[in-house]
Amino acid sequence: MSAVTGNSIPERELREPTDWEERTIAAVAELLGDDLHEVLAGPDMITLVIAAGRILDTSEALSAIDDETGFPLLLDTTAVDYLNWPEPHPARFTVVWHFLDRLRGRRIRVRAWINEEDEVPSLTPRHNSANWAEREVFDMMGIRFAGHPNLKRILMPDDYDGHPQRKDFPIEGPERARARKGELQGNKRMTSWKELHDL
Repeated sequence: MSAVTGNSIPERELREPTDWEERTIAAVAELLGDDLHEVLAGPDMITLVIAAGRILDTSEALSAIDDETGFPLLLDTTAVDYLNWPEPHPARFTVVWHFLDRLRGRRIRVRAWINEEDEVPSLTPRHNSANWAEREVFDMMGIRFAGHPNLKRILMPDDYDGHPQRKDFPIEGPERARARKGELQGNKRMTSWKELHDL
């Protein structure tokens, strides 16, 4: 693992981790070793950049830290698409998890770089809150979570073509949706894709 390397936003000043952040970093580093790739000190929380396959171990380590600094609650799971980003990145996507220390309201971010064909272990065995969040990431970004009990679309129809939050998804929708212009929508006959879009 590299030392604390700064921020994801270069204009922000570097800062040193607080004592409780240092204890958290040390606990995760002891467990993950070289699979803890980087630590970023943002203004509001630290980010641990890990190997994607170690998220279950990381979650366990965060929960097992003593009560003063433990992070037993998974707040959310999301993903970011870095396609065509101006700066080079290790992979196309990051999966991002936020954990909470319920006693003091402290938060910590965990991030892992993955490519389109990669799978990430599901956190559903440890956190019930991961269930729907992982389904949304799968639906919107196409990222698969290995071991998820019911990994299927949650927002889009089951037969929807594509993943709408990817950077290469066409703004006007997939071909199948564009082909529907002119269909009856309720009692109004659509005459153009724009009318269908503006509903």
